[in-house]
Amino acid sequence: MDIARPLQPTADEERFLAKLAQLRVSHPDNLCARYLTRDLFTSFGAAERERLHDCCRSGAENPESTVGCYILRPEDLHDFDAFFGPLIRQHHGTLAAEQCITDQNADDMDLAALGLPVMSTRVRVARNLKGFRLPASMDRGERIRLEQSMVQALRVLIDDPLYGGRVYSLTPEFGPDPANPNLIDDRQYQALVDAHIMFRNMDQDRFMKSGGLAADWPYGRACYVSADRSVIVWIGEEDHLRIISMRTGAELFEAYDRLRQTLTAIEAIPGIDFVHDGAYGYVASCPSNLGTGLRASVRVTMPSLTKPGVDTKAICRRFGLSARGVGGEDAPIGADGRMDLSPIRRLFLTDRDILATLFGGLGRLAALA
Repeated sequence: MDIARPLQPTADEERFLAKLAQLRVSHPDNLCARYLTRDLFTSFGAAERERLHDCCRSGAENPESTVGCYILRPEDLHDFDAFFGPLIRQHHGTLAAEQCITDQNADDMDLAALGLPVMSTRVRVARNLKGFRLPASMDRGERIRLEQSMVQALRVLIDDPLYGGRVYSLTPEFGPDPANPNLIDDRQYQALVDAHIMFRNMDQDRFMKSGGLAADWPYGRACYVSADRSVIVWIGEEDHLRIISMRTGAELFEAYDRLRQTLTAIEAIPGIDFVHDGAYGYVASCPSNLGTGLRASVRVTMPSLTKPGVDTKAICRRFGLSARGVGGEDAPIGADGRMDLSPIRRLFLTDRDILATLFGGLGRLAALA
């Protein structure tokens, strides 16, 4: 019996593999480069290689990536388990035998008791809808259909006195359909970005641009904002939906409880059905957001941790926290001590575990300040 031999890599694939080999040496924290070896890549057939290459393009083109890959289809997680499985567990620091458990029970955790100068708390979940391809695989028409379907669905919140509010859209036009009634101009958009309500220009994010998530910008991009601006739903960013609850000050539990109520209300809307995987929980574009999809963060001012010569991120990692600037994922941490802190690990944990990690890590940082 003849044994099928792997196809030899094409010239483009050779360049791709050579780049990853270089990054394994020059950028060892790039998990995509670390785990996508030549032997693994060439073990797949031509069609699978093309899909895997698309998943990993961002990590190859952006050496300083930490995860460096995106999930383009829900089945990628299992079709490419030899790649995604070890990478996901490395990033989240988890064991191979663990599986995702969803539990939205959480205790009241009083950040004010820690004595930290907390500016605000922000809790959100990432969700993707069945019936649509994941964002990196969508075309313009599908992005527009997603926005239109969600605008209609979110009437449930707009008509509810507990929420109210409106939708702000960036889509210039819907084609043959009537004009976009929610379209805002550049000035309004920038005001929402400055208020940390609307997401930034995805076309200027080289990571998402390489991964295909920024394609067709700004079509299909919008956000819902409640009347009191405490509840936000992003439409068409890295995931189909980012459902966000914000509070000024140290009200972590209040922000989480409001998120839980909002998520329950959205899930009850007819036609809303989220993509879920039995092993990895809610499916997200970035492996860092698998599991509950929950990210809980606080914005604090801790000048003692951002002084010259202090490795702020390394100190926070010791306590299970990721530190970044308040301007977004790739924003620098301010020299004035302002930063955004959130738990690194979010997979195979309950909501309560994630909040407890944040609370405990902040307590340890407070002891250092």
